[in-house]
Amino acid sequence: MTTPGITFEVTSDLLPDLAWNETTSTEEGLSPRVNLIRLVRQVIILFSLLTIMIAMGCSITVDDLKKGIRRPLSALIGMLCQFVLLPLIGFCLALAFSLPAPYALSVLIVTCSPGGNVSSVFTYWTNGDVCLSICMTAVSTVVAIGMMPLNLLIYSRRWTDKKAVIPFINIIIGLVAIVIPVLIGMLIRWKKERWTKPISMAGTIIGIILLIVSVVLDYIAVPTLFIATWELWLSAALVPPIGFLVGYAIAFVSRRIPEHCRTIAFETGCQNVALALALVKLTFRDDHVMEGAMIKFPSMYAVFMIIYAVCFITAFRLYVRYKANRDYDFTAIRVDEKRNDGESRVDDGEENL
Repeated sequence: MTTPGITFEVTSDLLPDLAWNETTSTEEGLSPRVNLIRLVRQVIILFSLLTIMIAMGCSITVDDLKKGIRRPLSALIGMLCQFVLLPLIGFCLALAFSLPAPYALSVLIVTCSPGGNVSSVFTYWTNGDVCLSICMTAVSTVVAIGMMPLNLLIYSRRWTDKKAVIPFINIIIGLVAIVIPVLIGMLIRWKKERWTKPISMAGTIIGIILLIVSVVLDYIAVPTLFIATWELWLSAALVPPIGFLVGYAIAFVSRRIPEHCRTIAFETGCQNVALALALVKLTFRDDHVMEGAMIKFPSMYAVFMIIYAVCFITAFRLYVRYKANRDYDFTAIRVDEKRNDGESRVDDGEENL
């Protein structure tokens, strides 16, 4: 059974030493060892996403959802950053570094993808609007059905005039993986509200750890996964922070509240890597060399995305703690000053008497 659609047409002379390690493939395809590792990885990713979204569902209410529906401007700004600005950024980076066609196309695929579930985790840990993040992730996943092929058609023409196979089934699965766990989390909050905080904290931590484990398994399955040119490494290192900064800047200029600015920033900088990989694997299912070349950028991007997000979360929480201590000290000083001023006035009054 062939995959519907037309694959990218990229000649092998454009591949700068991108062959997979000999231990990872056979004449028939991937080795049983690699297939087993990838199966385990898929199970881990599924479990991590379910854990994360249940945890996120515990932090929102029906009223939060109603508020987001009544005031959709922040979500619309996020869609603008997600599907207009970020694909353009990916295209400019691919041109600036003169990336070979497989690398350039993989950069485009990632930057044209919808927001990923992990953005909700980062939003949660920076006191952003989790409900807005979840709504944006769900909406962007639906919008991606039309915007992914449109953006790829516009920006991929420099490297190919062929179309990619859009993984519609994976998009539907992604939507289900968002909606159902969130509803379960909301049900837990409704029935047992005292459980929500520990579930939210534990779920987000476990989910991120499992995602890191999945990246490690990717490396074990394909030892050459992170062997690439410095241009690709730099591209992978630049996309997440540029996405964060652009998302925050556009939201700030649009006079969004700080919580929404942080949420839009993470939603713009955190792409759905799993969906991007699914698109690559569907499009190049019969060409393991091309697949091996094009899974490099999404995997490298995922590593940098987590590293930057952890750094930003740490910096934010340190700032909040510092500001809280400073405000407390300032308030204490003001109280002491008022107390001393009051005592001095009493003394002056007694002397006048």
